[in-house]
Amino acid sequence: MALKSFLVANPRSLLWLLGGSVFITTLLLWQALIDQERAYIHQEIQLATENVENELVAGMTSRIQTLVRMSERWQRQGKIRKTEWEFEAGLNVRDFKGFQAMQWVDPSLHVRWIVPLKGNEAFLNVNLGLQQRHRKALELARDRRDTTITHSINLVQGGKGFLVDTPLMDGRNYNGFIVGVFRTRTVFDTIFQGRKKVAPGYEIAVFDDNEEIYRRYNSSKLEQQWYQEAKIDLHSTNWRVRVYPTPELLLQLQSPLPSVVLAGGVLMAILLVVAVDSAQQAQLRAKQTELANQKLEKEITERHRAERLLGVQHTVTRVLADAKSQDEATPIILSAIGENLMWDLGEFWLVDTQANVLRCVKTWHSSSFQVPESETIPWRTVFPPNVGLPGQTWANRKIIWINDLDREPNYLPVANSATKGLHGAFGFPIVSDTKIIGVVTFFSYRHQPLEVDILQMLGDVSSQSGQFVERKWAETALRKAHDELERRVDARTTELSFSNQLLTQEIDDRKRVEEQMTTSLKEKEVLLKEIHHRVKNNLQVISSLLKLQCASIKDQQTLAIFRESQNRIESMALIHEQLYQSKDLSCIDFDKYIYNLVVNLFCAYEVSTNNINFEINVSKVFLDINAAIPCGLIVNELIANSLKYAFPNNNKGEININFTASDSNFVLIVKDDGIGFPKDLDFLDTQTLGLQLVVALTEQLEGKIEINKERGTEFKIAFSNINCIKVG
Repeated sequence: MALKSFLVANPRSLLWLLGGSVFITTLLLWQALIDQERAYIHQEIQLATENVENELVAGMTSRIQTLVRMSERWQRQGKIRKTEWEFEAGLNVRDFKGFQAMQWVDPSLHVRWIVPLKGNEAFLNVNLGLQQRHRKALELARDRRDTTITHSINLVQGGKGFLVDTPLMDGRNYNGFIVGVFRTRTVFDTIFQGRKKVAPGYEIAVFDDNEEIYRRYNSSKLEQQWYQEAKIDLHSTNWRVRVYPTPELLLQLQSPLPSVVLAGGVLMAILLVVAVDSAQQAQLRAKQTELANQKLEKEITERHRAERLLGVQHTVTRVLADAKSQDEATPIILSAIGENLMWDLGEFWLVDTQANVLRCVKTWHSSSFQVPESETIPWRTVFPPNVGLPGQTWANRKIIWINDLDREPNYLPVANSATKGLHGAFGFPIVSDTKIIGVVTFFSYRHQPLEVDILQMLGDVSSQSGQFVERKWAETALRKAHDELERRVDARTTELSFSNQLLTQEIDDRKRVEEQMTTSLKEKEVLLKEIHHRVKNNLQVISSLLKLQCASIKDQQTLAIFRESQNRIESMALIHEQLYQSKDLSCIDFDKYIYNLVVNLFCAYEVSTNNINFEINVSKVFLDINAAIPCGLIVNELIANSLKYAFPNNNKGEININFTASDSNFVLIVKDDGIGFPKDLDFLDTQTLGLQLVVALTEQLEGKIEINKERGTEFKIAFSNINCIKVG
C-alpha cells in the first residue's frame, strides 16, 4: 500500500522504475553477449593454434624424414659413395626450403662432407668435438639412437638457426651422423607462409625454452590477453608456439551486437532480448557448422587427390610393365596424368641428339580443350634448348611448374588460337640414369598452384618412363642393327667393304687418341693428388715415429724438442693434405690452413680455449706450396712460443693472428697478451731453434721481421717475395 501510494503520488517514479529495470536488464544482456563473444573468440584462436601446431609438426617432420631416409639408406647399404650422398643431399637442400646445409660427421666428430660446399669450405674437416654444446647434442643423439634437434644457435652466415642430428647405426656399429643445418626464419616462413598461408590474420611466435626464435609479423598493437599457446612435441625439443590475433582480425571476430543492445535501452530492449540472443546463438552455430564443413571438405579433397595420385602411379606402372612399345605406352600415360590430375593438354617430346632439338611424338587433350584436331599437334614441331616450356625443361634438367603463363611468357609456344586462355603448365624430363631422353609437358585453362606430393609423383614417373624408353630404344636399336647387318652382308661389295674398313679405322684411331688424351689428363691429375697424399702420409709416419719416441724420453728438454719437431712436420703435412683434397692442386687456401693449424697446436699442447682464446683475421689468400710451407712453419713456431712461454701457471689470455694482403705486399702479425718477450734477449741472435727457423724462413722469403714487447709480444713480418696464386 505504501508503494502504491508512492507511485500514485509520484507518477514519474514509475517511468524511472521501468527505465531502471530496462537498463539493468540491458546491462545484464550486454554482459552475457560479451561473455559469449569472448568464448567464441577463444574457440577461434584455439582452432588457429591447433592448425599452426599441426602445420609446424608436419613441416618439420617432412624435412627431418629426408635425413632419416638418408640414414636408413646408409644403414641398409653400408657407407655410400660420396657422389651419391652429395647428389641426394643436394636434391633435399634444393627441394626443401629452410636447409642451410647438410653434413656428414664421421665417428670422430669431424665434418667430412658438406652440401652445398660453396660458402661452407671453412667447416670441412672441422672437429665438432671442440664445440662443447654441439658435442653434447651429438652424443645425446648417438646414445638415444634417435634424431635430436638442438637449441637455437647463431649461424656463421648470419641469423638464427638450429641443427638436426641423425645418428648412423649399423646394428651396434656407430657410423657418425647426418646433420641438417636449418635457417630458422626461412624454414618457418616456408611452413607458415607457403602456398596456403597458415592461420591468416594471426601473428605467430615460436619460443625455444624462453628464447623467442621466430615471429611472423611484428605488430606492437597485439591484444596480449587473447593469445593461445601450445607445446611442440618433436624430438625432445622445448619449442612452444604462441598465436595472437591481430587487431584487424579481432575486429572482424567481434560483433557490434553488444553495443547495439547497450545503446538501445528503454522498453524495446526487453522485446529484442530473445531475438538478439537467438541471433547470436544462430550465428555461433552457423560458424561452427561452417568450420566443420571446411574441415570435412579439406579431408575429402586430400583423399581424392591421394586417390588420383595413386591412380596415376598404378596406371603408369601397369602400362610400362605390359606395353610392347613406346608408341603403345605414351598415349595411356599422357591420358592417365591428364585425366587424374585434371589438365587439358599433354605433349610427349623426344630428344633428337643429332639436331639437338626436341620433337613431339604424341599429344593428348581433354574434352574441354575446344581446338580443331589439326591444331592439337604442337604449335612448333621442334624446340631447341631454353626455348618454350619443353626447351626450358630440357635445359634445366628439372621439373618446371608454372601457376600463370601470363606472367611467364617465355614458356609459351608461338601465338596460336590454341594457346588462348591457358594459365597453368608444368614440364618434367624423362631421365635414364643421368641422361635426358625426352620431356613431357602439360597445360591447363586453370591456375594450378604448386603441390609437393605431385612433384614427387612426377619424379617417380620421370624415372620409370626413362628406364622404359631407354629399354625399348635398346631393343629397337638391337633389332634394327640385326636387320641392317643381314642386309649389308647380302649387299656388301669388296670396294664398299674396303671403304668401310678405312672409315672405321679412322674413327677408331680418332676415338683412341681422344681416349688416350683424356686418360692421360686424368692419370696426371690422380698422380699429382697421389703424390701429395703419399707425401702427407710419409710426414704423418714420421710424426707418429716421433710421437712413439716421445713416450720413452724422460728428459723434458729432449721431449720438448721432439714434440716441436713433430708439430713442424704436421704443419707441412697439413699443406699436402689440403692440396690433395682441393679441386685446384696449384694453391692453398691460407685462411683455412691457418685455422686448422691453430686448432692442431691447441690440441698438441693440451691448451683449452677457456684459458687462452685465439682470434684469426686472415685475408682470402691462396698461396702456392713453395710459399705456404715456410709461412706455415713461421706461424707454427710463433704460436708454439706463445703457448709455451706467454701464459705460465695456466694464466688466461688471447692470441691474435693477422695475415693481410695488398697488391704484392703481405704482412703477418702474431700477437699475444702474455708476460712478454725477455727484454735482454735478442731474437735475431738466439740459441733456440724455433726463433732461428723463423729468422731463416723470413730471409728465404725476403721478408723483414720486427718485434714489439709492449703489452705482451708482437711479431710483425712483412713479405715481398711470396708467390700468391690469387687473392679474394
